[in-house]
Amino acid sequence: EHVDNPQLFLQTISNLLKDEGSLFLTTLNRTTRSWLLAIVGAEYALRMLPVGTHDWNKFLKPEELEEMLDKAGMGTRAVQGMLYVPGINRWEWFPDPSVNFALHAKKYLPEK
Repeated sequence: EHVDNPQLFLQTISNLLKDEGSLFLTTLNRTTRSWLLAIVGAEYALRMLPVGTHDWNKFLKPEELEEMLDKAGMGTRAVQGMLYVPGINRWEWFPDPSVNFALHAKKYLPEK
């Protein structure tokens, strides 16, 4: 969510990865829920982050990221929701990816 040109970013990473190399990303999903929790909640209400840290328009849905990865020569292996628990300052895996999610992608083997 802090990258101006995510397709170029992913293509550059793909160019640097070995064949079948793995890429792990964590980011915010572009949903109403993420706007409420990550921007309104974390930035404005709780002041956990400076106001303006996130631009909701730059958040990516998992399927948008998967399409960009495919164009960059990588395939998505897994998408997993994540949840930040402020009281204990810890991240936990969570079944719902509607706010934060992690993604594992693998670079395709070149065609012969």
